[in-house]
Amino acid sequence: LRDDQGFQTDPQSVTLEGPYGHRNNASLMLGLTPNDWSEFRLRYEQYDQKLNTQSYLAAPFNLINVRKDNAERERLAFKGDLDFSIGSLGAQIIQENYETDSVPSVGITRLTKMPMLQANLQWTQEFSDSLTFIAGLQSYEESLQSFKNGGNELVDLGDTAETKQPRQNNEIFAQNEHRFDSFELVYGLRIQDDSDFGVHSSPKINMRYDINPQWFLRYGLGTGYRVSNLKERYYILDHSNITPTRGYIVYGNPDLDPEESISNQLNLGYRPSDTLQVDISLFRNDIDNLIEALSFGSEVQDGKKIDLVRYQNINRALTQGIELSLQLFLQQFRLQAGYTYLAAKDKDTDQRLERRPEHQIKGAFSYTFSSDTEVSLLANLQSDAIREIGGGIVTSDGWAQVDLRVNQPFINDSLYQLTGYFGIDNINDEIKDFSAAFDNRPEIGRLVYLVLDLDF
Repeated sequence: LRDDQGFQTDPQSVTLEGPYGHRNNASLMLGLTPNDWSEFRLRYEQYDQKLNTQSYLAAPFNLINVRKDNAERERLAFKGDLDFSIGSLGAQIIQENYETDSVPSVGITRLTKMPMLQANLQWTQEFSDSLTFIAGLQSYEESLQSFKNGGNELVDLGDTAETKQPRQNNEIFAQNEHRFDSFELVYGLRIQDDSDFGVHSSPKINMRYDINPQWFLRYGLGTGYRVSNLKERYYILDHSNITPTRGYIVYGNPDLDPEESISNQLNLGYRPSDTLQVDISLFRNDIDNLIEALSFGSEVQDGKKIDLVRYQNINRALTQGIELSLQLFLQQFRLQAGYTYLAAKDKDTDQRLERRPEHQIKGAFSYTFSSDTEVSLLANLQSDAIREIGGGIVTSDGWAQVDLRVNQPFINDSLYQLTGYFGIDNINDEIKDFSAAFDNRPEIGRLVYLVLDLDF
């Protein structure tokens, strides 16, 4: 149960950038292991959200506007695993109902319902120590209803069509894993049949070669395929009142084409001991019909600038770069660090892709004292990112965030464990400018917390 009073960047204002209200989660799981070769689980989950964001509307309204954002989600999942002498069988069924009820602006109410049903089946068989076969089926169905002030609000379905007919997607996949003394080969094929987009197949191949006990080389080549979901095609997300000075509306696009890609990745790894791991990776993804939420203009509503966004296809896109990672584990000292360089562009216009920083650095350093007190510092650094808004390019500057965490065990025996946690997230208080057209920095500033954790 989480209750929040919200936050504001200007204490002298009535505006709350952070919502106030509650977010509640509840779950119940029943497990059954009738013998040593089978296990079954039934899990029920519920999420309830009632949030409000407060802002002041100037003339001609001269009133305090409260934007409501309520949501409920119910999920029921069954999972079963059976182990046989020749292989293992896993099955899963998930049913979910998701509903939102919101008041995004004065005089506007919205109701959206998105039920979903998914079933998975997977067979794994080890023919020998060097050969494993995996095959499976997956079936997925979703539908969408959306109403504005009681009337239908689904893009391009007309005033009388209240429900988008359920979208169904059925997939079958299979792969082989071959293992030799110093070489491993994995190849597979996935075929899917979508009720809106038809049949498509996606092959892949991955291999690993152990040069010696310390060095290894991996290479992967695969094709990707993603069809747009119903929200990306038919839903209207109205955040016109998300900040006091500006907002945005995201429109679905029923004419979206499926996204297709060819991916290459080459990785060189170094493992001289159990305490040190070093990796360097090169990657390249050539993407056709990349699905992105892109700006197509702006308008003024009640004296406020509203950015208009629509899901669109980028004809030809490219993402490529390099990743470096280091992990060092000593007796009391632990260091994890990673750097990513990403070059992402529209190949037709040579323009940078939106919301993708070129440089990212993540690091975590921890030290455990003789009293079992563990102190950790975590850092996240990103370079600038761009967005096209209203026909112009807007740049969000680079930023960095540093977190501190302290863990202190108080009691640790066979019956129960009591641990205390103290932390400061975003020590440097990096926070976005809520009035800016585009600011990629964190939405929540410095946060101090204290936790007691009892396990028994």
